[in-house]
Amino acid sequence: RDAEPAALPIGLLTFTGRKYEADVQLDWLTETEENNAYFSVQHSVDGREFYEIGRKDGAGTTSDPNAYHHLHEQPRLGKNYYRLKQFDFDGSFGYSDIVIVDFDAKDIVQISANLTMDYIYLEFYEIFDKDLEIELFDAVGRKMGQATLAAGENFYQWDTRFLVSGTYMVRLKISEEGYFSRKFVKTRN
Repeated sequence: RDAEPAALPIGLLTFTGRKYEADVQLDWLTETEENNAYFSVQHSVDGREFYEIGRKDGAGTTSDPNAYHHLHEQPRLGKNYYRLKQFDFDGSFGYSDIVIVDFDAKDIVQISANLTMDYIYLEFYEIFDKDLEIELFDAVGRKMGQATLAAGENFYQWDTRFLVSGTYMVRLKISEEGYFSRKFVKTRN
């Protein structure tokens, strides 16, 4: 485990993370760099244990601003913690502040329907390594159906011909990560 974070030995102007489709786009800008060998881009799911997910070469020594980018593909549901560990050529290092990007069900699944509303389609941006439980509820909370998306799959078609017009909720149970839900409206019978 790394030591407690120290201040970065470079002039870091910004370090940001944002959702980009089902991924996280990390961007940072340096004002100045002195003996900057590289950046270790680090990720954590608990904010304590960080692991390297990428590495970007530094600019050495410069007084010119530099922009850096890293795309983290398929982050976890829930809070994703990111930091930079910056290394000098002599092996010394420092840490950036931590950036948090939160993903929930709307970030991992898109619900669409065919024109007659006979089917809804669940398309997942992430492929899970465990089965995913899917449940369908009406507006008053009655369970209208359940299904399982097999591990490794990312698409599910649900027959909705038996449903009357109204608002429904699809609830996803994703192993240890918990429950996530999305609403949809059926407009035709």
